[in-house]
Amino acid sequence: GTKHEISAPTYPAMKFGRLFAQELQEAKAWPLLRYKQLKKALKARVATQRTSSIFETGTFKRWIRDDMAKINTFWTHKQEELLGQGEDRSADEVKLTLKWLTLNYLAVLKIAKKHDKHCATNLSDAIAKVLISQPFVVGMRRSPLFTSLSSAVETGPCEGCYETVPNLLTLDCKHKARHLTTDRMPPPLHVFCSATPARVLAS
Repeated sequence: GTKHEISAPTYPAMKFGRLFAQELQEAKAWPLLRYKQLKKALKARVATQRTSSIFETGTFKRWIRDDMAKINTFWTHKQEELLGQGEDRSADEVKLTLKWLTLNYLAVLKIAKKHDKHCATNLSDAIAKVLISQPFVVGMRRSPLFTSLSSAVETGPCEGCYETVPNLLTLDCKHKARHLTTDRMPPPLHVFCSATPARVLAS
């Protein structure tokens, strides 16, 4: 797609679902969170006034966990494959893998938050507790694959709080994903439109 300069004043904010699909075009054969389908399920639930159903929330949570299980399995094999290639591995594929991990992580958090916005039952707390120990989230923070990306990953001010933080990942469309490591909670991750510094992208 067309490359946009980071300072472009007219670059529009993008819905997360569109960003998720666009950024992972190269990885569309890899397992992904079914973000679009989950959003549709939420809309149907709201339309039929089933927002207080504990059963519906349990089913929704199971769909998320099923997707995470597929992502974890693929990640385990992908990490082994790339590490096994040693210095011959493609830097572009490593970057794509990190992007895939990061956006799937963000998709899980955002769909859980969207669920809680529209439903009377809470899902975000339970998902956050499960998410922190998922192999793909642990890998995003600790895999030796990504230690070599220090020169490829920006370090700079977070566009939301203006504090200097490490691991500022610039996506192809020039949005930025920022994640910090922590052992207690999932790494906070925000995606910002570069033209609207203090604004988190709409779900």
